Amino acid sequence: ESLLSSGKSFFNGDVFTINEIEANENIVNIFVGLTDYAHFLYSINKSTHEDYDCRVIHTSVLIVTSDNKFAIGEMNEGTAFPYKLQFIGGGIDKNDIKGELLDLEHNIKKEIREELGIDSEDKAIVRSLQPCFLKCGGEDNFLSAIFKMELLIDENSLRFLLEKHNETLGLDRKSTRLNS
Repeated sequence: ESLLSSGKSFFNGDVFTINEIEANENIVNIFVGLTDYAHFLYSINKSTHEDYDCRVIHTSVLIVTSDNKFAIGEMNEGTAFPYKLQFIGGGIDKNDIKGELLDLEHNIKKEIREELGIDSEDKAIVRSLQPCFLKCGGEDNFLSAIFKMELLIDENSLRFLLEKHNETLGLDRKSTRLNS
């Protein structure tokens, strides 16, 4: 409520929170439950953390161009974290759950398509996309599945594709930036 009263506007959509993690040497099982964005915002905007906090899992991707540049995204002004620099990625949604399985690869492919306009299956642009790390901890104790995508195109070609994608979405150059 305090964020809304400060002039921010948010859509209170679905968020998946981690209920339990089981890990052994060969596999990690992550059990999630459905909550909402208000629970997420409440959890990250308080000074102490309790067991009932929203603990999210999300995907991100290190994108490497053919000329060895990294693509870093900048959060838009209207988001929960304006101007924050981060890897391309996002949170899990209902479409990423296949039966009882969390399909993290489906999620990151969707995020790459949404944020950059790149089909990760396009072999003329993408050399490889593979999972690399599962990171946990940090200030909010989130879990991040980090992928690496190697491109067959250079920085300038990636910038051109992003500008075309932003035009298709009706965004101006300042709305979505790529920092390398």
